[in-house]
Amino acid sequence: TPLLDTKDSLWVGGSTLLASKRDEMVAVFRVEVRRTLESLGGLLDSGDLNALHSELHQLVGQCGAMSALRLSDHVQRCKANFTLETLKEVELLLEETLRAMDAAAADLAREQGAPSSSQQSVATDPASATHSQPAQSAGGSMGEEAPARQLVGIGVDDSMMCRLIHKTLF
Repeated sequence: TPLLDTKDSLWVGGSTLLASKRDEMVAVFRVEVRRTLESLGGLLDSGDLNALHSELHQLVGQCGAMSALRLSDHVQRCKANFTLETLKEVELLLEETLRAMDAAAADLAREQGAPSSSQQSVATDPASATHSQPAQSAGGSMGEEAPARQLVGIGVDDSMMCRLIHKTLF
């Protein structure tokens, strides 16, 4: 299985606007997939198998939406017996996948004669891709700042969001 489906419209040349949206999606993917992996580690530690299954399903969808075929396939195959060792394998495969995404974006930028901002995204603070909002603790009071799991403020329009949802569901 290839790391990325480079024939998917996300990784095929197009307008500068598409490149900008793709770079934003990659930046969001970097942040959200790492959050998902952190959550998986906590769920493995706690033994919450129902939440673990749900989080693994989310990870498969995140990878599928970005055409990260090998990572998505690996997680799908390991869902029934996901362990800390599997999580380490996924983390290594994620790093390899992110390098492939950077390379694909750089190739597309060269083809279009424009710099790739996904290369710049790697050097920037990943938290800048999302907004923070106060987190509510179990007791109901407002607690410390926690990153919101949303795409607000990064310019992902409705058509791009629909594409992400469609790829996740189908």
